[in-house]
Amino acid sequence: MKLLSTFLIGSSFGQTCPDEDLQKRCEDFCNADLAECYANCSNSSCQYECLGEAARCGAACPCNDECPDGCAGCGNPVCSCKDLHLNGEHEFCVDKFSDEHAACMKACPDDSCIADCSMELQTKVAECPCRSNCPGGCPCDNFTCQRYAVLLDEEMRLVGKIISRDGSVFEQRRYGPFLDVELDAACYAFFKGEHLMFGGMTKKRQVAKIEGCAIEDTGVQLGYSFDSYHGKCAIIENNIGFEDDMMNFCFGSSSKSCFEFDGVNSNPILASTKNDHSRGGLGIYKKQVFAIGGGAMNSDTFNSKLEFLGRNGWTEYEDFPKNSGIADMTIVSVLDTDQAFLFGGYDSNDLQSDVYEMMEDSQTQSFRFQFRQRLLKPLHEGSAVLLGSEVLLAGAEIQRMNLLPPYDVVELAELDPVLDNAVFYEVQADICLNSCEEFCFDSDHF
Repeated sequence: MKLLSTFLIGSSFGQTCPDEDLQKRCEDFCNADLAECYANCSNSSCQYECLGEAARCGAACPCNDECPDGCAGCGNPVCSCKDLHLNGEHEFCVDKFSDEHAACMKACPDDSCIADCSMELQTKVAECPCRSNCPGGCPCDNFTCQRYAVLLDEEMRLVGKIISRDGSVFEQRRYGPFLDVELDAACYAFFKGEHLMFGGMTKKRQVAKIEGCAIEDTGVQLGYSFDSYHGKCAIIENNIGFEDDMMNFCFGSSSKSCFEFDGVNSNPILASTKNDHSRGGLGIYKKQVFAIGGGAMNSDTFNSKLEFLGRNGWTEYEDFPKNSGIADMTIVSVLDTDQAFLFGGYDSNDLQSDVYEMMEDSQTQSFRFQFRQRLLKPLHEGSAVLLGSEVLLAGAEIQRMNLLPPYDVVELAELDPVLDNAVFYEVQADICLNSCEEFCFDSDHF
C-alpha cells in the first residue's frame, strides 16, 4: 500500500540517492506508521493529522528534504544501520547472543541439540538492531536499547572505558592523541553544544574539546587558574537571569573566590564566600549556585558550611550534618526537577558513602539535608553522569543509583586504576568503535 507516494518528494527528487536502500527502508517505516495511524482514525481530521506526521517522517529520510545528501550529516536513526560493524548496539546484541550460543553448544550432548542452539541463535539475532525484526535500529520492540557513558582519565591516557546503564557492556575504546591537553583534574562540562574540559593539574587555564574520538586544545584559555582537585565548576543556564549560559569556576586557586566564563571571556565574581571551600562542593539548586564544605587551600581540616550565591553576594545557611566537616563529595544537580544530591566525600577521618538530598523549607527560608541512601562502596573525588532518573557514579567502582524512591543502588563494575575526578559523560554506543584505524598504530601519539 503506497500511501506516501505523494508525500516523500524531497529536494533530491530525480537525483541518484547514495543510500537508496536506507531511504526505501525509512519510507517503508513511514508508510507502516501511516497505515497504523489511519487504522485508529474515526474522522477526517485525524486522517489529516496522520498525513502531516507521515510527511514529516518522509522528509527526514535519507535523500529527502531534511537529508538531501543521504546519510551524510543525517540524524535519522535508520542511518545507524549503514555499517553494522560501526553500530554499537548491533555489535553488543550479536556478541551477547553469540556468547549464549557458544555456551549452549558446549553443553550439547548430540547433533539435535546443536541444531536447536543454532536455530535459537538465528531467532535471537533477528531481534538485534538493524536485523530483520528491528531494521531501523534502536529503538526496537523486542530489544532493550541502552544508554552509555564513557570514562576518560589521565591514568588511562588513550584508553576510554565505555559502560552501559546496566553494566552488561564495559569495554575499552581508543581515543585520539591528546599530547597537548591534560585530563588530570580537568573539569568536564557539556557547554554550548560542545564537550569541553577546563583547567587541569598543570595546564590550569586550558579549554580542551572532545570531538568524536579526538581531544584537542581549543586555543581559548581561562582567564584564571583552575583545577578540579581544589575547585569545582558548574553551568549557569540563561533562564536564571543571565543573557547567555555561563560557566562558574570556584575555589580552584583561592578557597573563597569564583570567576565566570562565557566561552571566550573570563570575569571575576567580586563577592567572596564567607568560608573556605577548597575541595568543597559546588552545585545548582532551584536555579542558584551553592557551595558546601571544604576548607582552606592545601588544608586537611574541613568545614560543613553551606552558602548560596545571590545578587548581593553569598548568604550562609545551616551546616551540612557532618560535625567533622566534609570535602571531596560529588554533587549532582537535576535542573529539570530542581533537585540536588550530595554523594560520599571525606570527613577528615573516613571516606563516606552516604547520599543526601538538599531540601528547602519555604516557610523558614532554610535548607536541610535529607538522608536518602547509602552507597554500596564509598565515593571519594567521584564523577557522575545523569541518565534520566538514574545516576552513574565513578570512583573506585561504578555504581548506579535511582534518584526516585526507594533509591536503589547497584554496583556495575570495579575500576583499576581507581579514578579521581575523571571525565565522565554520556555517549552513543558506537563511540570510537573504529578509532584504532586512526590512532592505534602511530607511534608519535604515545
